[in-house]
Amino acid sequence: MNIQTNPAKIELTSASFPVITEAPIRSNFMPEDRLRELGAGLAKGDVKDLFGLAPFEFQGRIRDSAKRILEVYRSTNAAQAKGETITPAAQWLLDNNYLVEETIFQVKRDLPRRFYRQLPTLKLADGTSVPRALALAWTYVAHSDSSVSATMFKAIVEGFQSVEPLKIGELWALPSLLRFVLIENLRRIAVRVNRTRQMRQIANEVADRVLATDDNADRQKILSHYGTHAQDTTFATQLLYRLRDGSQNAGRALEWLESELEKSGSDAEEIIISEHHTLSSGNVTTGNIIRGLRLINDVDWTVWFEGVSRIDTLLREKTDFAALDFFSRDQYRTAIEELARRSELSEFRVAEKAIELAGHVVIADASGAEVPQAEATDAEGMVHTDVGFFLVGPRRLELEQAIGYRPTISVTAKRAFTSTGWLGVVVPVFALTVLLLALAGNALDHLGLSLPSIVLMLALFAVPASEGALAFFNTVASLFLKPTRLVGYDYKHGVPAEARTLVVVPSLIGSRDDVEENIRNIEVHHLANSAGEIHFALLSDWPDSNTEIDAADIEILQFARDEIARLNARYPTEGAPRFYVLHRRRLYNAAQGCWMGWERKRGKLHELNLLLRGDSDTTYLPLDVPLPEKVVHVMTLDADTRTTRDAVASLAGKLCHPLNRPHFDAAKRVVTAGYTILQPRITASLTSGDDASFFQRVFSANRGLDPYVFAVSDVYQDVFGDGSFTGKGLYHVDAFEAALKDRIEENTVLSHDLLEGALARSALVTDVELVEDYPTRYSVDASRHHRWARGDWQLLGFILDPRSGVPALSRWKMVDNLRRSLTPIFWVMAAIAGWTLLPFTQAAQWQALLILSLFMAPTFDIVNGILPKSGDQTPRGHFSALARDTIFGTALVALKVLLMAHLAWMMGDAIVRTLYRLFVSRQNLLEWRTASQAHKSGGSDLAAYYGMMYGAVIIGVVGLAIPVLADSTGAFVAFFFALFWIGSPAVACWISRSAETEDRLRISAADIHTLRTIARRTWHYFETFVTAEHHHLPPDNFQESPAPVVAPRTSPTNIGVYLLSVVSARDFGWISLSDAITRIDATMTTIESMPRDRGHLFNWYDTTTLKPLYPLYISAVDSGNLAGHLVAVAAACAEWAEAPSVHLQGDFEGILDTVTILDESLEELPDDRRQLRPLRQRLADRLDGMRRAVMTIKAQPEMASIRTINLAVLAGEIRKLAAAIHTEAASPKSDVIADWAARLEATCEAHVHDSHNDE
Repeated sequence: MNIQTNPAKIELTSASFPVITEAPIRSNFMPEDRLRELGAGLAKGDVKDLFGLAPFEFQGRIRDSAKRILEVYRSTNAAQAKGETITPAAQWLLDNNYLVEETIFQVKRDLPRRFYRQLPTLKLADGTSVPRALALAWTYVAHSDSSVSATMFKAIVEGFQSVEPLKIGELWALPSLLRFVLIENLRRIAVRVNRTRQMRQIANEVADRVLATDDNADRQKILSHYGTHAQDTTFATQLLYRLRDGSQNAGRALEWLESELEKSGSDAEEIIISEHHTLSSGNVTTGNIIRGLRLINDVDWTVWFEGVSRIDTLLREKTDFAALDFFSRDQYRTAIEELARRSELSEFRVAEKAIELAGHVVIADASGAEVPQAEATDAEGMVHTDVGFFLVGPRRLELEQAIGYRPTISVTAKRAFTSTGWLGVVVPVFALTVLLLALAGNALDHLGLSLPSIVLMLALFAVPASEGALAFFNTVASLFLKPTRLVGYDYKHGVPAEARTLVVVPSLIGSRDDVEENIRNIEVHHLANSAGEIHFALLSDWPDSNTEIDAADIEILQFARDEIARLNARYPTEGAPRFYVLHRRRLYNAAQGCWMGWERKRGKLHELNLLLRGDSDTTYLPLDVPLPEKVVHVMTLDADTRTTRDAVASLAGKLCHPLNRPHFDAAKRVVTAGYTILQPRITASLTSGDDASFFQRVFSANRGLDPYVFAVSDVYQDVFGDGSFTGKGLYHVDAFEAALKDRIEENTVLSHDLLEGALARSALVTDVELVEDYPTRYSVDASRHHRWARGDWQLLGFILDPRSGVPALSRWKMVDNLRRSLTPIFWVMAAIAGWTLLPFTQAAQWQALLILSLFMAPTFDIVNGILPKSGDQTPRGHFSALARDTIFGTALVALKVLLMAHLAWMMGDAIVRTLYRLFVSRQNLLEWRTASQAHKSGGSDLAAYYGMMYGAVIIGVVGLAIPVLADSTGAFVAFFFALFWIGSPAVACWISRSAETEDRLRISAADIHTLRTIARRTWHYFETFVTAEHHHLPPDNFQESPAPVVAPRTSPTNIGVYLLSVVSARDFGWISLSDAITRIDATMTTIESMPRDRGHLFNWYDTTTLKPLYPLYISAVDSGNLAGHLVAVAAACAEWAEAPSVHLQGDFEGILDTVTILDESLEELPDDRRQLRPLRQRLADRLDGMRRAVMTIKAQPEMASIRTINLAVLAGEIRKLAAAIHTEAASPKSDVIADWAARLEATCEAHVHDSHNDE
């Protein structure tokens, strides 16, 4: 909005003259080739004219721009509300201010002050410097008139990089800097728009005063103050417009204006042309800015970045960089950035050096195509074929030495910590434990306790103190570590044959229900991982039995085979089938005293590996069809585990990468490099209703470091590159078998997962997630903790035997599991000792210390979370989340303390039972009960919980008796805890009950009434516009102003919402059952005839021609919405079909909904005509009569078929009265009454149809 023909001619004026604003960022438009040349010129230092670019404080400038734009928005909005005319540029701002605010937030977030200061700079003509990436964006905006095109922007960037490559950080910053420059330009135009409006207001005031004055002297005096204003094109143009009315006063004022224009070398015609040009250019630029901001959000900048990055191009040409997934490629880039930042070489040169060290050369394959090849060998003679070994792998130190890298203090500290191995964890934890014991011992000594008493209490406190110390260490260490991602190939188009994977679900099948549940889960696994060479198998055993086989076993197995055959028929493939059932016969196990599957799950996987490698000497029953050949990986899942989308392909891609591929040393019988097993992150599922309980929500909200439920702490993976296998993950078949061969004796190991991960080497993959159910009942959770504790103590032989082959770090993990199982025992004993040996006040303090020792980590997390870590959160959202975490953390503490006595009893039972079986009986070491079996067999009533948790009652009684007999005042503290522990079975029973869903709404009768009315008005849209003209499809919208227009287009989401609305309309009682079926059938018939692509509807169709609208594309969101809606509609249709008589009569409340709307419409009709009052009263009386008639039918539903006819008759009278009112009033409000009266009659007719339908 350049408001002056020649701004340089405007002199300093009084304060009433609006200040001249900054010129827009605009220059001559350039095509792509010229932009490329311009970019090259910038790189060479050609910075003569950068169109107002000057150094400024970035964050301050964007804040000021936000403030200025908001001021203009508010003032313009107020002016429009007053009826003032606003320019199209101002209208762009009013309509899109939300987009502007969103963009400003993005810029602030993506360009923090520290990052902006690190951007390389470019010297301007005056010697000052600005970031060269900003100069690029600024120049592009100037020469494109703020019109954004990814291709054109790429041209100027490529031109710059033809002279000097941009850094990785600069390329990532370019989209945000482009947003910033557009906002800067919008700010300048917005301020000018506001100034233009002010100048028009001044001109209008001058015109009003001049036209109202007859005295020539007064007129001249008024005009004399506006000589400078007359030089402004906006003021002059507006004044000309106001003065051209032909009056004498106007004529003299025009003479003055023309004389003032002559002084500046202009005339009326010239300033009008100039002003119109300024307005039109400002309008175009503003429109370009808004469209550009939208386009920036639509562009996939990661693809754009990789297309312009010289480093990406280099890596793609010389290595297999293009085959990696995006996060792996980004990991390489980040490593190059870090290395270049702390060395004297550029990022491009660092990448070249890494490629040189990797020994990559380009050779021709058999077809003549060039492929990258490498021959980099380490000290052990191992060939590395990926540059990643030098960027993010074990040979990075070689690259650092070659480029002169200077590691930071944090990197040096982390490497020193990593080099310490298991001692890096044990020593700090031991030191923290000693510190806690020293503080406690000092406090106890000041109380005057005897030395034996102090020693006893500290000995009992040592284990709980170590729990707190370890949790605190892991939590604090995690604050200083970045989660690591394993590098992997991108198998988004499917797992290739060389990485063929078999997904298996080991399970016990004791009933048809077990089979159906497993088959359903396997089908879901397939749907989530359907691309490429992925096969699925149910590895099944019969439950333990006193006989080898019986008729029921055979029947269940045959049912499983039939279900697998059904799956293969539903999802046919070429070659090997997609689904298998591999079932084992029972063997008699003398140690267990029963017939069972050999070695349970461990045996299943071992025998499966043999079977995959052609060894048929297993207990698996013969297969009808052979297993797929050359299976490289096996993905093992539990029965209650669910995979996320493409999780299998992601894991296979990681395990196939040279950095992670296992290298087995046959002589040492160990995996020397890479990983055999990849353990994904495990997350508790979001359940509700009968599948949820208060216990589940509390214990699955804070996940802690329990290695069996949510994988081990990231500290082990991030620092030592070592994870823990928890039985759900991907393993390399050959390496797995080689590493475990002859390592584990029969009938000795129950919890084999951790041991297998230790011997075969496993990694925790935190960016791939699996979901599993957390038990809803405490009894089920307690059962599996008991089993895990037994399994941990059965590993004593591997822990104590130095020849077991277990690495030191894994041995520490096993010891830590034993310590964890001892913690509740020592915690309870320490509490009882405190109650017995300490007076009341000190006993209470001792108890608080014990509680704090267990929950140091959650407490630290809550305190650490008080201040928000991200600017994305609103204060309300942050503190709501903090309050929720605090509530759940407090509930977790309270429940764990409450259940501590039973946990101690249970752990003691597990430890004693295991030691007896290990060293005395050698029996029942493979005792196993699945979570499903525990859920089905365990009782859920109060008696069952007291029967299971009797140990807690015993501990509660004994814990109170000891301090009472010792005559200690600490018995008062003991009394409360004894009360809690004796009542803990009742609490456990209560918290294990099914919980209502958290999102269940409790709506008042008034709100229900209001919502039903709103819903009825919404349905009126569909019943009005979904017609045969639109092929029974819902138009996208109806425009009411300025003229009524129906938008004849629709989308899959619109169609799905309409179909769901038909079902809702039927449920609410607005349409008949036959009408609902007819509507659904008509729409589905139309859908079947619409053009599609691979079964998917396009995103937009013309409802009158059914042709898809251009540009043709398919929206995953819309297709998903339609699919979800169709599932719900299908369920409703199935429900209607199964019990048509139940659903034949509609809900009579639907009639009252329409009556309510009629009442409201009647009240809105003005009561200003006497002749309408009798009609209004009669209509109101009829509506009251309709209400009474409906209530009578609801009170006596058996008479509904007869009385609905009366409703239809009464509705006909109401329609006639409404028509009479409309004839008399002839207003839009009376038309609404007539329309809803017709709707009421149609609704009543629908109920008559329902009541008398014999079909």
